[in-house]
Amino acid sequence: RPNEGSLRVKVDGAPRSRDDDDEDDPTIIHEARRFLERCYRDGGALDVEALCVVGGEACWQVALNVSLLIDRGNALEAMTLGAAACLKHVRCRVATGTGDSVQLADVDSVVPLPLPLTRLPV
Repeated sequence: RPNEGSLRVKVDGAPRSRDDDDEDDPTIIHEARRFLERCYRDGGALDVEALCVVGGEACWQVALNVSLLIDRGNALEAMTLGAAACLKHVRCRVATGTGDSVQLADVDSVVPLPLPLTRLPV
């Protein structure tokens, strides 16, 4: 979509992040990635249209990287809370687009803007 930014979610799991003796199960990783995508991108918690600077030319891309260190039962909830805290903390530089060029404002002169979160899926 030419008038929207993007959100990419990547979830990594440490080897043997579960306490049980089963083999490493990649389903929790895949399930967590898909859940975070549905919450923030597909569910409208992150306004991807507001990430567009110049329609069809320039937009912000947000990369959300989550690492699962240990899974003792509440991994999905912990990842959701961690992602929410991270996205609330991020600030984007002010960008202005005129024609084919995009200028980023200096951080010292213009206060960076928070991500356009419409709600928190917690």
